[in-house]
Amino acid sequence: MSRWAGVLLLLAACGSAEEATDASMGRPDASTDASRDEGGMLVLAGLSAVAESDMRAGTVLATLGASLPETATLEVSGGNEAMLFELRGRDLIVGDRVLPDERRGFTLDVTARDGLREARATAMVQLFPAHGPAQDARIGAQSLIWLRANFTSAAHRDSPGFVDAVRTSINRYVRAQSYGQAWFEPFEIAPVLEADFANTEVPRGNPAAPNFLEERIGRLARDAGLDIDAFAYKVYSFPAGGLDIGGGALGRSYAAWIPDQTWTPGTVHEMIHTLGVGHAEVRLGTASFPGSRIVAGIDPYFFMGSERSPSKEELADASWRIDAPLNAPMRHRIGWIRPSNVIDVEASGEFRVFDVDTDARVPGRPMMLRYIDLLGRRGFMVSYTPGATGEVLVTRGVTVHEIPDERGFPTLLLDGRPDSIPEEELAEDPARSQLLNQLAECHDAALETGDAMDVTGLLRVEVLREGDLGGARFADVRIDLD
Repeated sequence: MSRWAGVLLLLAACGSAEEATDASMGRPDASTDASRDEGGMLVLAGLSAVAESDMRAGTVLATLGASLPETATLEVSGGNEAMLFELRGRDLIVGDRVLPDERRGFTLDVTARDGLREARATAMVQLFPAHGPAQDARIGAQSLIWLRANFTSAAHRDSPGFVDAVRTSINRYVRAQSYGQAWFEPFEIAPVLEADFANTEVPRGNPAAPNFLEERIGRLARDAGLDIDAFAYKVYSFPAGGLDIGGGALGRSYAAWIPDQTWTPGTVHEMIHTLGVGHAEVRLGTASFPGSRIVAGIDPYFFMGSERSPSKEELADASWRIDAPLNAPMRHRIGWIRPSNVIDVEASGEFRVFDVDTDARVPGRPMMLRYIDLLGRRGFMVSYTPGATGEVLVTRGVTVHEIPDERGFPTLLLDGRPDSIPEEELAEDPARSQLLNQLAECHDAALETGDAMDVTGLLRVEVLREGDLGGARFADVRIDLD
């Protein structure tokens, strides 16, 4: 279920004497309502609210007319056919029909009545993807079933022992990145199923191939008496070769499609997708923002990008240790960094943020700074990762990520030193691939003490100092809003 932020912006308001009032805009997670009773005139003025909440049916978006007399009544009309609001007392409630992505704005007419007195307001409602945990937090034991299937054309090659080593690798990484708050259990490895189709019968591409495999392997499992619907997460594993499922492997929320003999760190990558996050991407160009282009999956600092060695190691038991961290926005999205560990930046000032790899379960310890650009419908997250792995990294410290859209939840690393490799060196080079050039351009993206970054037209980020407090490393950051 999508989560949306809602904005109510007063366009015009009047009392019964047709007296106009000014519009105003609220800040995130705040609601202001200057409706009031002025002698003989009922005034509904300054109505505005910005809410970041789950926009499912029954959710309270805002409370209207809180300062009106108790005898006053409110009515709401307008909206559109895609999403309807209703009033329950003074609460504006999300109706039964959820707004599709392409329909984000409409108007509401708000009327207050008290005896013969009447006030009316026209409000614009703007909905857009929220930049926070837009899903239930993935905390505690997460149940998973691993389904393997033979095709009539090929046999599945992963033994239970191999999958068990994969299970160990996944849980080692998830426990570490969640600060011990999450793991996959039960993790049931089902007996190999016998499919009645060959690999040539599987349609090509995404979503046709994964949908086919989910339906056919799921049916085989149910026919075999497996209660797969008792598990929140499902992995569909099949013989590799001759298949196009939209990539070597594929993960999306609560499900993954893994060919046999897949490299274990790649499987861990897909399992992180099942937790509701996308890839770690970058912005490149002559400026930190907006830059000139977005390149998918080459963030060199964090897992889900192109984190560099020595961030992974195969151990004696065939499991893998992965040291490359998840970035703070992804951990927040999954629910491992809690709202109390996030500071919403609403005005210029100095802020302290702690190393994302310290324990985020300490109540109130700030692990991330968040600025939401309401009009641009994107978030900017500032975090501190001084221990980022990768021998090729030039700088380590404060990173700034843009979250451009909720759908898929990619993160865009902004380059603190844009164009540090001249454009001509980023051109195709016979001795070096373009991808490696682009990776090298981002090896100095993090900000260290004394460094600053301009997110053009929105904010400026400067690292004032770095320090240690009782073993927890921190950075003091100055943020100036434009």
